[in-house]
Amino acid sequence: MWSLLHNDTMKLFDAFERQFQDSLAVRRADTAISFLDNGDELVISADVPGMKQSEIEIMIEGEFVTLRAERKPGAFEGFKLSRAERGAQKLVRQIELPCRIDAEAVRAELKDGVLTVHLPKAEGAKPRRIPVKASA
Repeated sequence: MWSLLHNDTMKLFDAFERQFQDSLAVRRADTAISFLDNGDELVISADVPGMKQSEIEIMIEGEFVTLRAERKPGAFEGFKLSRAERGAQKLVRQIELPCRIDAEAVRAELKDGVLTVHLPKAEGAKPRRIPVKASA
C-alpha cells in the first residue's frame, strides 16, 4: 500500500516539475571557468556546451571581462514536443581582472564546448626581472 501511494506521489511531483520547467522561457546557468596567469597573459577557459560562436559575446570594460552566451530555443519541425529540458539558455559571467591588459590583442577561440580567452597583459603589468648590481 505504502509503495503504491509513494509511486503515485512521485509521479505527481514529476508531472508538476515537468510542467514548471517547461513554463520557463529561458534558463540561466553559471558556467565553470578556469582563470590562469602565465606571466605574459591571463587565460580564461569557460564551459559553454552547445553554444555556437555566434551566440557568444566577450566584452572588456575597465577592470572587468564579461562573458555572455545565449542559446535560443530549437525548432523541432515535424515533431510534437513532449518534454523540453534543453531549451533556451542564457549565461553571464563577469570576472575582475587583476592587472591591466592589452585589449587590442585579446583573442578567443571555441573548441569542443570550451571557450578560451587569451588576455595579454599590458607591458607595464608584465613581471620583469630587475638585475642587482654589486656596488664598488
